[in-house]
Amino acid sequence: KLYFVIVKCKPKDVRIKTIPFIRGSMNLRKGIFKKFRGLRGKELEDISGISEVNFVHNNGFIGGCYSLEAALQIAKLSVNEKD
Repeated sequence: KLYFVIVKCKPKDVRIKTIPFIRGSMNLRKGIFKKFRGLRGKELEDISGISEVNFVHNNGFIGGCYSLEAALQIAKLSVNEKD
């Protein structure tokens, strides 16, 4: 199953976006890891243990990173999170 799309918008700007059940809906198949939601910068780096992360939206539908590797790490942790 597909849960996330990772998009490199420009150098040092990689987004991880969730995939909804229905296009345009906020009913997500899988959100970004709950402990990361609403965090940014150093606080997010400290809690996640992942460098080069920028933010995760409060609702967990999008996050931003400075590298593809960081976005992949966020996706892996999120996919493995128990609901």
